[in-house]
Amino acid sequence: GYEQGKQEGWNRGYAEIMEAFNKYYRKILVVTPSIDLPSLEIIIVQPLFHLQQQGHCHYDIAGETELSLELIEAYELIIFLRCVEPEALEYLRAANRLGKKTVYAIDDNFIELPKSTSVSAYYMDSNRIDTFSHFLREAQLVKTGAPYFADYIRTNYNAQVVDIPDSFDTHWVEIGGKPPSDPEQITIGYEGTVKDTDFTPVIPALTRLLNEYGNRIKLQFHGFAPEALLQYPQVTHEPVHLRYRDYIRRLYAANWDIGLAPLADTTFNICKTNNKYREYSSCGIAAICSRSPVYEPWIEHGQTGYLVDHTIEGWYAGLKHLIEDRPLREHIKEESRLQAKQKFAIEVCAERWRVQILMK
Repeated sequence: GYEQGKQEGWNRGYAEIMEAFNKYYRKILVVTPSIDLPSLEIIIVQPLFHLQQQGHCHYDIAGETELSLELIEAYELIIFLRCVEPEALEYLRAANRLGKKTVYAIDDNFIELPKSTSVSAYYMDSNRIDTFSHFLREAQLVKTGAPYFADYIRTNYNAQVVDIPDSFDTHWVEIGGKPPSDPEQITIGYEGTVKDTDFTPVIPALTRLLNEYGNRIKLQFHGFAPEALLQYPQVTHEPVHLRYRDYIRRLYAANWDIGLAPLADTTFNICKTNNKYREYSSCGIAAICSRSPVYEPWIEHGQTGYLVDHTIEGWYAGLKHLIEDRPLREHIKEESRLQAKQKFAIEVCAERWRVQILMK
């Protein structure tokens, strides 16, 4: 009798543990337009890999063209990342019919995409715009990394939205080194894609500062560089053809004093994530950013970053202040680096994923 009771108790305990485990363990399929998207690494892989290592889930990645009903049936949770193709939408609908949990992860508002961008012809195709709006409406949950964009979606498309800031892998930069900084010269940098409109007030401000400070400052551009500034000997430009991890390591090694994050006041822009601030602060760079819903929730002005009006005078005065005030720059670097670890560390973001997406 004793042995039978002991075995029955063990069986009940094991069954309860397995029930709890199966309730919150998720088999996840991530659907992506391309495996080379930086968004795939930043938004999806970093938190899910951590959760997989912790035993909370298992995930696989499939391209849109690899989908089949059999593949959808094999998973509990289907995450569609930045998908806008009608065929992918049909698989989301199939997943909903099969009782799967569906999530649409998105970091850009394609409906408000400016016509001048290099990708506008693709994303603003009428069928893809219609598909995008249906993804927003029909996914059981929409995941963004921007508070304003989350509210935009809740108001116009879907009440079920989670706003989880994207993560930064500090291990990528902690193993690297930085060259010693030159106390006699201040480096101002920008990393990113073409931003002609966003730089409209910044270019004359930087031109004025280049003429005023001469060799005391230098500008480095990774990716986009305004043509009007390349005539100055203090300005250098490097194209970006790197994997995201290597791209971040190069940013860290550049050891900039000040990082530029300009954003014009457009609906498309203010739906963006805080990507520039997250990367600059994590790399120990003092970020100077346009006053925008993208950055204002994250930056305490003069403490963890520097906010300026998006005007010529706003950028000139803000940059001049940071150039002249080294203790302020160093304070912002340190405070923003600490905040980045607290708010954007993979462990922190992964826990938000576990609670707000996997457990629901």
